[in-house]
Amino acid sequence: MNNSIRPSIYAGLVRALVVIALLASASASAQAALPIVLQVTSSAANTSGNILTIDDSHFNAKPSLNLIVTQTVFSGTPVFNNNPVGVFYNVAAKRWTIFNEDGVAIPPGAVFNVLVPKFATRINGGTNNSFANQTFFTFRKRNANALLLQTHVYDPFPMITNGVFNGIIQGGPVGFFFNPIVTTTPIPPSSGCWSVFNENVLVPALAAAYTVADVTKAGTTATPYSFIFTTDASNIVSTFATITNPLTNAKPNAVLFASHISTTGGPVFDKFFAVGYDGNWVIIDEDNSTMPTGISFVVTAFPAVTGS
Repeated sequence: MNNSIRPSIYAGLVRALVVIALLASASASAQAALPIVLQVTSSAANTSGNILTIDDSHFNAKPSLNLIVTQTVFSGTPVFNNNPVGVFYNVAAKRWTIFNEDGVAIPPGAVFNVLVPKFATRINGGTNNSFANQTFFTFRKRNANALLLQTHVYDPFPMITNGVFNGIIQGGPVGFFFNPIVTTTPIPPSSGCWSVFNENVLVPALAAAYTVADVTKAGTTATPYSFIFTTDASNIVSTFATITNPLTNAKPNAVLFASHISTTGGPVFDKFFAVGYDGNWVIIDEDNSTMPTGISFVVTAFPAVTGS
């Protein structure tokens, strides 16, 4: 072999190895960056009354996690749970739990999707940020296009209270509302802020805590996992509305999360809902009433479970 070309061959091999290493590192980073997505089914082993305990290495002994929960039902043996659902961390057991806030027992076979999102924060209601039926927050302020999910957290500070639970029960459905940006004085502190609001407008905002997740950038640049879905006469069949989207079409193994959202002061949705699959993914009223039109949801559809 001509020795004069060896350096160029060697340099080429080095460049190729560097590229391969970088690609492998990027792939590993992408895998490590995936959010935790879990599916939990209630049973005699993990459920006592209105409390379902999550026993998973991704969650155990990690009280600082931010959890998002959505119920899912399937056509084969659908199990509905028409109750307000929240989460709390059991300090003594070092376990996260899902619970029916009204004290009603969780039925056997109820399935819940659980997400630990990449971008999330804990918000707390109080005299400084709550008015009427709204609690506003500055997370993603002035971003009316943010795609958000939420879950109520009962007593997020049990460590401070030595494990004594003194939380606020959120007994009704909640959604998101974007407060318009106000430029004339006096500018209210809620200007350009998102709010968690009680769907029953007669119920005042509570001094409650919520996990709020921004799923706008969930997924990849080429394939975002989140979108807005709005019910209308073309997709409603009685109690449910059929979702039509490439992320969910013909994907029975997808794991969906959803929250009601309003950016224009549209209709409230004073109902508990679940996602479900019956040949197509749907959003369904858990009280078996007719799904109304004009209701918008943020829907996030992960390809599969990533947790154990």
